Amino acid sequence: GWFWRTNQRQQAEIIALRNEMHSTQKMLVLAMLDEPSASDRIQAVNVLEQQQKADPEVIKALINTLNFDDMVNVRMKAAQALSTFNEDQMARKALISSLSTEQSPEVQITIIEILVELGDKRAVPTLRSVSEDQKQMDFVREQAASGVERLL
Repeated sequence: GWFWRTNQRQQAEIIALRNEMHSTQKMLVLAMLDEPSASDRIQAVNVLEQQQKADPEVIKALINTLNFDDMVNVRMKAAQALSTFNEDQMARKALISSLSTEQSPEVQITIIEILVELGDKRAVPTLRSVSEDQKQMDFVREQAASGVERLL
């Protein structure tokens, strides 16, 4: 009896410590997204991408990075990281809405490829809009038009 109760208490303490460690790690990684170094921010996105389940705080941080980071390669990595949480509706909607505001052709192509790969038909109106927007580069419009065809 005594040994079993002691073991149960130790197991509970181990679980509590593990949860605290994960929480601290997440906090540190989220703080890294604000670092001036693009490589630090990419490293933070890489760590966040490895998360097993979609944490709303992580999803929001990745969306913020996708929409507002100054560096194209960091935004591309954030889009790719969001695609790993493809079951999360907030992540999918963010990818769709980011496509309509993104200016970088590299990031646009990355998002188009992700949306087509995910097979999300809700992306069709945005893809169609990008494909018809004469301000977009030709290859972006063509990729968006191809995406519409593949999703329909």
